[in-house]
Amino acid sequence: RSVMAPAHKFLRAMVLVTLVLVACALIAAWAFARRLTVPLEHLTDAADDIAAGRTTAELPVNRGDELGRLATSFSIMSQQVHESRQRLEEKVHERTSALNDALQQLSETQEALVRREKLAILGQLAGGVGHELRNPLGVMSNAIYYLDMVLESPPDNVKQYLRMLREQVTLSSKIVGDLLDFARITPAQRRPVPLRDIVDAQLGRIPKVSGFDVGVTLDDTLPPVEVDPVHLGQVIFNLVTNAMQAMDGAGGQVKIWGSAPHASQVELYVADNGP
Repeated sequence: RSVMAPAHKFLRAMVLVTLVLVACALIAAWAFARRLTVPLEHLTDAADDIAAGRTTAELPVNRGDELGRLATSFSIMSQQVHESRQRLEEKVHERTSALNDALQQLSETQEALVRREKLAILGQLAGGVGHELRNPLGVMSNAIYYLDMVLESPPDNVKQYLRMLREQVTLSSKIVGDLLDFARITPAQRRPVPLRDIVDAQLGRIPKVSGFDVGVTLDDTLPPVEVDPVHLGQVIFNLVTNAMQAMDGAGGQVKIWGSAPHASQVELYVADNGP
């Protein structure tokens, strides 16, 4: 026991020293591993964020070794991915807007084609109906003319009814003529003509209505216009009659005037104070 006592004492001291050294080594290993794993975890999290679409991820790694260089490169890559994604989104937005505009134009074109086809069908129908109506109107007009010839001294009420029939037949013939003019599609026959002549001719077709006034202000210095007088006249007639119909007997005023803002351009205005 006396011989072994120094050896046991030395052994206990060595065991204690060994335990302290092992503990220090473990702590040092854990600190070293932590220094490596924490930046790697940040890089992994940043990669997951980029994969999830969050390209603005930041890396809190500020080191001068290889991991710091890797983190810097990763940050640059993340910024480039973010900028590329923004440019891509802008291009997608531009292309989407252009596509929506194209679809809108296509829809408007289709609607215009449908309207044009309906108007063409309506024109054909109107033309057929107009031609069919002209025959009985002609028979009625001839019958009224015959009655005027054979009745030497008819009563006043008969004269009144014959006059009413003649006026209504004339009005119906005018309506049928306008219907046929609407249905007839003719190429434009352009020739120089003063605007005043076209406007006066159309206003002569419009019946006088109480409380409805049409004022024309066309300077004689306006140059003649190269137009189809029939087509342009129909436009003016339609605008004025539409104003009369919209006012629905309430009375109102239509103003027609023109100007020549350029040497090769004449502008004609039709305005009303109705609804």
